[in-house]
Amino acid sequence: MADYDIKELHGKMLDILTAIDETCKKHNLTYYIIAGTMLGAVRHKGFIPWDDDADICMPHRDYDRLIEHASEWLPEHYEMVCAENDSNYPHPFGKIQDSRTTLIERAHLGHVGGVYVDVFPVDGMPRADGAGGCTLCIISTFANYYISHAVIPIGTVME
Repeated sequence: MADYDIKELHGKMLDILTAIDETCKKHNLTYYIIAGTMLGAVRHKGFIPWDDDADICMPHRDYDRLIEHASEWLPEHYEMVCAENDSNYPHPFGKIQDSRTTLIERAHLGHVGGVYVDVFPVDGMPRADGAGGCTLCIISTFANYYISHAVIPIGTVME
């Protein structure tokens, strides 16, 4: 059982999500809330009461732009951490975290960060039916983070 106030955690994650939303709008980056974050927004009009993380995804080109400009675009106390900017980072996706906080997510990974929002890059796959465009999918090679349900319905076509 967690020995922290999950409502305080939800408040910090909401602050990060708000900063992400403002940054993405200002710089024309596309993102989507996914997984439990999307379910909580719809079903609970906020967070799932016991959910202790938040997840978004974005097209890979926007993900790469965010990595490149995060230090100038995000508010001062937020940082984007990922394998592209930290060789010791243990995940195949990024996190935007609050540098004023400390959170040990999984001690065995040896990575200490702050309260965060996971940021998954989204890539396209050619459509199976041979039609133009591509099907959006989320793929992670890290088995614990494989997301088998995309927030964007299979069959959504990007031209």
